[in-house]
Amino acid sequence: MGADRPDFSVDASSAQGQQIGESNTQHNHYYGTSPHVTWPLRVGVVPPLADCLQDRQAEQEALSEGSGKTTVLVQTRVLSGMGGVGKTQLAAGHAEMLWEQRLLDVLVWVPAGSRVSVVDSYTDAARQLGVDFGQVGEQAAVRLLGWLAATGRRWLVVLDDLADPDDVRGVNRPTSTRRRPLPVRAVSRLRVVSTTDPAGLRGGHRPRQPRQLAGAGG
Repeated sequence: MGADRPDFSVDASSAQGQQIGESNTQHNHYYGTSPHVTWPLRVGVVPPLADCLQDRQAEQEALSEGSGKTTVLVQTRVLSGMGGVGKTQLAAGHAEMLWEQRLLDVLVWVPAGSRVSVVDSYTDAARQLGVDFGQVGEQAAVRLLGWLAATGRRWLVVLDDLADPDDVRGVNRPTSTRRRPLPVRAVSRLRVVSTTDPAGLRGGHRPRQPRQLAGAGG
């Protein structure tokens, strides 16, 4: 060492982010690890189909409307009716059909009986997709909606048994004007809502023509 400085040594073999000397500037970068996503991804539990499921060909065709188009925006389908008429079964049957035909990259089934349940389901989906960025609760839900609006992946989100439309205020639907070319018969971005209160779905929540179901159907 120089004549004016005492000899010294520093063992930095196990140090992290160390600084030696004066007037140093340190920049710390933290990189989170994103989970490996295996496509297609299924989040939530789709109710099993009943053996005595009533044939609802007209409703199934309405749910599938637009699947043959080559350019699709985010679409919403609402199934409304009294409890027990078969809304959940119809939505589950449609989800399973798309899944079996390999028309989905992401399927998210959301029990929508309360806001807590909706946010928890969205948070779980954001975590499994690796888009939560360490956020939880409604912040993670917003992250998921942003991903859904921007992704080129084909997805289906089902909000099942939505009793109070206020439960999805602020964490409702992805909003995007982005268009993307799709293979024929591919379903791009579809949201299905089963509810007993279609009139409460106003503003950005309400589709043009809710599908009213009647009669028992499992």
